[in-house]
Amino acid sequence: MLEYRDIYAGGRLLPSASPDAITVANPATEEIMGAAPAASDKDVDIAVRAAREAFDSGPWPRADRAERATAMDRLAAALENRARDTAFLVTAEMGMPITASRLHNAEVPVTIVRYYAALARALPPEEVRAAVNFRGHTIVRQEPVGGERDRKREGREVRTAAR
Repeated sequence: MLEYRDIYAGGRLLPSASPDAITVANPATEEIMGAAPAASDKDVDIAVRAAREAFDSGPWPRADRAERATAMDRLAAALENRARDTAFLVTAEMGMPITASRLHNAEVPVTIVRYYAALARALPPEEVRAAVNFRGHTIVRQEPVGGERDRKREGREVRTAAR
């Protein structure tokens, strides 16, 4: 049986503020297969604060497209390495046939993450297009959320890159 009593926030496991747990039963056998903390309002506040801090001050908002693509590749590899266990757990938790679980909860997520990693590498950061209704041109800029323009708009520090 898998039993968790901690919440994951700020890159580490922290004791839940709630003494309560949610048990998970296999719908086919009704056997209890696991338990997880019944997160309290305090647990949620801790997780949301940690996520906000990570987004504002962590490495992700300053990462360029190549760094983000590399991180997504690492995530895809980690998901792929756990695919068998993930499919088994989902099947045991919800009764989904193992073939469907392998596809929808293991293979498809890996494929999607790899697709977006490749897209981050392939899309040009800036494209000049002919204007449609006036003389001149239009610049279309692809930039990750949390990128330079977002920080400028919010009055936060901006890291400049040589062009």
